[in-house]
Amino acid sequence: MHTDEKIKNLLGASGFDISYLIKLDCENNKIIIPARAIVIKVNEYQKRLMICIMNNINCKREIIRIVWPDKHMYVNDNNYHQLVFQLRRLFQKNGLSRDLISTIPFYGLTINENRLKSLSRFNDDLITSTLSETKINEKKTSFLSNIYAKQKQ
Repeated sequence: MHTDEKIKNLLGASGFDISYLIKLDCENNKIIIPARAIVIKVNEYQKRLMICIMNNINCKREIIRIVWPDKHMYVNDNNYHQLVFQLRRLFQKNGLSRDLISTIPFYGLTINENRLKSLSRFNDDLITSTLSETKINEKKTSFLSNIYAKQKQ
C-alpha cells in the first residue's frame, strides 16, 4: 500500500521516462512516443493512470487510490474501467495498439512490454542500407533529441 506521501511524490513529479520508448510529460499532460513522433494529450486522470503503470503500480485498488486520492473510497469499478477504456481509445486514435496496456485478470493493469518495445522499431524504408550502424545510431539519437526538445518548448 502506498502512503499519502508517496502518492503526493508520484503525482508531483515533472515526468517519467521508460528508456527511450515512452515518456510522460506530467507538467503538460502529454504521453510522448519518440520513435513514432507521437504526442498524445491526456487529461489529469489519464496522466495519473499512466504514472501508476509506468511505476509498476499494477493493483486496481492502488491505482484507484492514486488516480482519485480524495475520492478513492467512493470510486467504483465503473470509473476505473471507463478510464482504462478512454486511455486505450486514445492510444488507438493515435495509431498505437490498444494492447499497450494489458489487463491482469482479477488484479489490475500492466504495460505490455512486447508492444512497448515494438514502438521503438524505426521504419526500415527511412534508413538506407548504405548507412553504417554508427550513422544509424547517430540519426536515431538526433531524431529523438529533436522530438523531445520540441515537446519541451
